[in-house]
Amino acid sequence: GTTRMSDHPKIAAVAGATGLIGRALTEALLASPAFDQVITFTRQVPGFEHPKLRAIELPDFNRIGEAVAQLETLIAEGFSALGTTIKTAGSQEAFRRVDCDFNNAFAAACEGAGARAFNLVSSVGVDAHSSNFYLHCKGQTEKQLIDLRFEHLRIFRPSLLIGARKEERIGEGLGQLAAPFLSPLFLGPLRLYKPIKAVEVARAMAKAAETGDGDRAVNIYHYDEMMRLLRP
Repeated sequence: GTTRMSDHPKIAAVAGATGLIGRALTEALLASPAFDQVITFTRQVPGFEHPKLRAIELPDFNRIGEAVAQLETLIAEGFSALGTTIKTAGSQEAFRRVDCDFNNAFAAACEGAGARAFNLVSSVGVDAHSSNFYLHCKGQTEKQLIDLRFEHLRIFRPSLLIGARKEERIGEGLGQLAAPFLSPLFLGPLRLYKPIKAVEVARAMAKAAETGDGDRAVNIYHYDEMMRLLRP
């Protein structure tokens, strides 16, 4: 007969596992009974070991799609906490490559490997039509992933992260988020902009995957939705 997904070990694939959210996310997925194995793709080895962890070193993320395909294994769910800053990337072009191209290639490869759900760390204020490069770029990424037509795409849009590295992205994108406060036109519920701990974003993502949260094809999580997932 046909092999069903349930006959296979449930594998989570994670890109960007050494970043602030990514590392906490990997730990949360390893602790979760929902996944039998967690495969991470990082430039350097993550630096911790776990019986469920399979860490794949990928110095060149241009080959992320290939690397997923080479696994020749069924992936249950994909997770991306891939991100950089324009300062770290060195240019807008390099930033776009990480944010847009790598994310798109990774998600498409996960989908090709059987993943029915995908989870993305994005940012509050994202808009593909924004004149702000950072928010525009992330908006393009969301759009590309929506086009892949996962059964469940979960997009997490945190505001300023607490517990962040020194190179916090205040100057990029998130700094410009002060703009909505200045214009009554954009006011909306300010709660979306509440700072959140990186580890809370990570745990909310793991919890959403574990419980199969989200009844739509595209599910967006801002501050309140992430906090809802963390309630016992």
